[in-house]
Amino acid sequence: MLLTEEQVADLIYTPEKVLDQPPITQLMLACGGIQQWYELLKTISLKEAEQRLLLVILAQPGASVDDYLQQLHIHKATFHRHQRKLIASLTHALNHHPLFQTTSSGFEQLQRAARLPASVAVDRSLPAYQRMLQLLGQGVRLINVVGDDWALQQQLVLAVAHEVQATFQDGCLWIDLTNRLEQALVMRLLDYGQFKPALSAAELSQLFQGRHGLLILLGYQAHPDDALWLRRLLEIAPKLIILCTSSQRLKLYGEFLVPISSLPPR
Repeated sequence: MLLTEEQVADLIYTPEKVLDQPPITQLMLACGGIQQWYELLKTISLKEAEQRLLLVILAQPGASVDDYLQQLHIHKATFHRHQRKLIASLTHALNHHPLFQTTSSGFEQLQRAARLPASVAVDRSLPAYQRMLQLLGQGVRLINVVGDDWALQQQLVLAVAHEVQATFQDGCLWIDLTNRLEQALVMRLLDYGQFKPALSAAELSQLFQGRHGLLILLGYQAHPDDALWLRRLLEIAPKLIILCTSSQRLKLYGEFLVPISSLPPR
């Protein structure tokens, strides 16, 4: 996902307009904040007129054009010409900057490894199917489809994912954990994504910041290290929803159950 010239312009003049957009939040996080972002811009090689304009704008991001004209001692037509060249140069440089390429490609790499399988026929009148749609419509963040019929759980979740995926800007991630039962979720996700170089737990969660997607964990069994990381993940990615299948209650904060068959006793 690449930055557009409009996004770069907004980041310079009115950053509050775009800070919640996925590629922007990833870039801000990698930079360490808006001030560090401004420092990064100053390191980009520009022509003298573009560099002067950039420094004046960064010194007063919300100033009027007239203020900039007075400081630069140029005509308005010259200002707009330099501005267009500046935005184009910055956009090109940022989209080829290693920092931004790393932050944008990590999530896309996970997306490629976690594509939805083909849809299957399922009885959409089943209460569990309708309940999942209801909870998703209500904005519930953590849904556990719990039971002992693994095949039915997978079919129902897959059918729901295909029905709702168009409503998620960043789509659905299908993570099959059935063969990774003894590791913490972070390690299982890192193995699934095959990230090189390897990411830390914090860097993995940061990939989801600002993303509007449905994270599906198939055959998930809770690990003692998972609760804190999942809570942090949902905090920094407020538009992310987790839908999982499991054989038991996960006992995680905010968990909503969708039973498929009889539940084990408490």
